[in-house]
Amino acid sequence: MKSPATAINEQILQTLQASGVVYQIRQHEPVVTIADVERVLQVPLEVTVKALIVKTASGPVVAAIPGNRRLNKQKLAGVLGQSRKRLDLLRPEAVEKLIGLPIGAIPPFGLGLPVVLDSRLLQHERLYCGLGTNDQSLVIAAADLAQLAHANVSDISDEIERIC
Repeated sequence: MKSPATAINEQILQTLQASGVVYQIRQHEPVVTIADVERVLQVPLEVTVKALIVKTASGPVVAAIPGNRRLNKQKLAGVLGQSRKRLDLLRPEAVEKLIGLPIGAIPPFGLGLPVVLDSRLLQHERLYCGLGTNDQSLVIAAADLAQLAHANVSDISDEIERIC
């Protein structure tokens, strides 16, 4: 029996191949945190996609934001037409239980969940995102990602405040 990660990875690859979009798969050492992604991929964090699973009143949603930003739940609530109080970012254990994937491997599409894609991601030509395993990343045009994800593209992130 296939693991959930393998099944999702294969499903995403089939979707990509059927769509005809140009993409690349990068093999690399396993990544879990955004710091790992920056160190291993050696690309600016603003072109990496952090796919977060958010519990909402109507079910889980993927909130895809740039790696150098944080999710603004108030903005996401507005996009979804829900109360901010009804949104919860799922903890790693809950994400793994829900979708069968570890943190750091979550793709921004192909999970059968609605996707809200931060509009800042579309400012870049190419994006790097999870592919269902911690040792592969998908490199794809931002517009193609938005289309494949059937994403609601909106402003849902804020800058991460740095303390000096």
